[in-house]
Amino acid sequence: MWAPVTQRETLADWLGLNRAAVSVLVVIGCLGLAEEIWSNFLSLHLRDESLARGAADPAAAVVQAALYMGVIASLKNLLEGVGYIAGGSIALVAHGTTVAGGATWMSPNATFERM
Repeated sequence: MWAPVTQRETLADWLGLNRAAVSVLVVIGCLGLAEEIWSNFLSLHLRDESLARGAADPAAAVVQAALYMGVIASLKNLLEGVGYIAGGSIALVAHGTTVAGGATWMSPNATFERM
């Protein structure tokens, strides 16, 4: 007759998880984690590089590393902002240019046959 289905199989089926999907999730998670981890050590690396290149004193090396970190953070924020603006523009063109059209698209009662 019917084989008993375990809760684990049902949850995996419901989430659409198979071996390939889990592998992709793990790789994306590890890459994202690696991106966040290196940024924490960048200031230490820049300070050490400044000292190695002959900075007059450790305080000057810290100031130089802080300047580099500020420039890097500003560029990162600028690029993220450009990405958000570009994504919003594409979404606006793709899903309608009116507020009512956007509200209809995001409505929880909307059907998704339009996709």
